[in-house]
This record gives sequence, structure tokens and C-alpha cells, in this order.
Amino acid sequence: MRRRNFLKNISLFTGGSVLPVSSYPTIAHQTGKISDYSDNKTIKRIAVTAPSSIGVNENFWIGIRILTEPYYARWIPQWQRTGVTVDGPFNHSSRGTKFMDNVMPEWKGTVHIMGSAGFRGRDTYSFTEGAGPYQRDKRPVRRLENFSFNTPGIKYIRVVDPVSGIEGISNPIHVDIEAPKERLFWAELHCHSFFGDGIRNPEEIHSFARDESFLDIFALTDHVEALSDAQWNYFREVANTFNEPQRFVSFIGGEWTSSKFGHHGFLYPGSEGPILRCTDPDQDTLEKIYAIAKQHGAMIIANHPAEDGWGFDWNKGHNDNVERLVEVYSIGGAYDTPAE
Repeated sequence: MRRRNFLKNISLFTGGSVLPVSSYPTIAHQTGKISDYSDNKTIKRIAVTAPSSIGVNENFWIGIRILTEPYYARWIPQWQRTGVTVDGPFNHSSRGTKFMDNVMPEWKGTVHIMGSAGFRGRDTYSFTEGAGPYQRDKRPVRRLENFSFNTPGIKYIRVVDPVSGIEGISNPIHVDIEAPKERLFWAELHCHSFFGDGIRNPEEIHSFARDESFLDIFALTDHVEALSDAQWNYFREVANTFNEPQRFVSFIGGEWTSSKFGHHGFLYPGSEGPILRCTDPDQDTLEKIYAIAKQHGAMIIANHPAEDGWGFDWNKGHNDNVERLVEVYSIGGAYDTPAE
């Protein structure tokens, strides 16, 4: 799937926590009974992810993560790093938040892999093979290839640790007799980094979306009013670097953050697109950003529309030709009913 095709065909956006499994490393305040980093951890769960729709005899991948209780990831200034790391210098923010993980820091066990009727592919995997997706990453996170089903139906993958007996079941996999003309994809289209009110840097977040959450589609949508033009160019470069046609769609985008008109995400279909700031006189109303979006083939998304405190009011304007999506659910709450 390509960026432009996705923006043309998308029909639903839930947002915020749209992951195949609920293991997004929470951005949490330093309260509660969350443990610090330690190698002395035990396996609690196995998360298994697979494509939601495939055809008979079509090769597909599965993602496996060996999980433990959430813990605060280490903060180590990796001044000599050349790529994304788990314990880098952006795991803490000035707002008093810390990055949390729930993947085992290291695990060298072997798992058994089984599937529903017609399953074909390897039946074991040892985590002594390979490595995690980041630099110097010893965590048990793997994407395995070359699986298939030779019969149609609703299928599942089961991954079992024979030592503990803990097992993980994948999401349902709809297997059609032929390659499906329409497929279900998983996306995160509302996400912030430490440039906004989040944690970690853009490369780390894109890597997490693609290589650890095993998402199909992602957009980093920081509050762009805080970004300089040079920083916007950097955001575009990161999105373009991570975009992989037919595997992973990473959109150039942001969040237009207006206290008067509400928060609206924007996504561009290609490798270019202007930054949209509500503080810019040429971009300070909904009508103005709708016009810019139409000119560039962009999509506008209504974020957390039931939050009265953030200025959202449908009566202030809406253009369903460009603002075709509404965020239904996010870490901030559910928006399927009006705010009380």
C-alpha cells in the first residue's frame, strides 16, 4: 500500500491506541508501583501479531514479543550511537515523564509456533538467533517471515513457551481463497515525540511503530506550532526514510493546535508538504487550512472532538471533502458521545 492510495481509500480512524495488541509503552508519571530497569524479570505474556487479511498460500510474517511487567527503561546518554537505541538520552522529558517498556530486557528461550488448519511455516524459534530491532538490542522482539495457510477461513497463530507454559494467540487472520481486494490495516495517526508533549525522538518512535508494534501505517503528528522550519524539514526526512511501499506507510504530518478551533491532524500523500501552524496568519482558521489541504491533496483529521476545553466545536466549521476522519478513541478518552 502506498501513501496516496491509503488517503484515498481509508474509511475509519480510531487513533491514539490503535495497536494490534495493547502493549504501547506508556508515557507515565513517576508514580505507582512501576519497577526500575533490571535484568531479573520473569515472562508474563507473549504478544503475537500477524496481518489481518491475506489470501490462500500467500506468504505473511508474524511479530513476536516476550513481555514482562512494565518497568522504567534506562536513561543512558549514548553519545556514540549511530542509530535508534532502547535506552537513549530521550527516554526522560523535562515534564517529568519517563519512558516505560514491557518487553523482557533479555530472553534466550525457544518458543513453539503453531497455527490453525492449513498452517505452513517453521514450528520453533530460538531467541538466541537474531537480535531486537534497535542498536545493541537484546530484547526478545522478532519479525519472522515465510508463513502461509493453504485453506481459507478465520485463522490464528499460537506461540508457546514450553518452560513456563505461557502462550500467546495472534489477532484473527482472515484468509480468502484469493488475494483480498480490500485489506484491514493497523495504524497510529496521532502520536507525539519529545518535540511536543511526548517522549523519545522521531526516529525512535517510527522504529517502535514499524519494528516493535508491527503497525502497517504511522504518522508522527507533533504540535507543529512549537516546530521551526528546519525541524519540520527534519520530520519530513524521517518520515520519508521510514516509508517502505508494500510494507510500512509513514506519513508526513502534524497537529494544527488551536485553542479556538480545536486540534486537527493533517497528513500529506507524498514526500512533501508545508507545515500548518495556527499561529501563522495565513493558516489561523479552518477555512485556510482546508484550502491548503485541498491544494496538496492532504487529509485533515478531527482529534479528540468531545473535549470542550480544547476549543473543538463542529459549529465553527467543517469541510468533509478534506476532513474525512474523526478520532474515536485515544489515550485521552473515548469520543463517541458528547462531552458532559
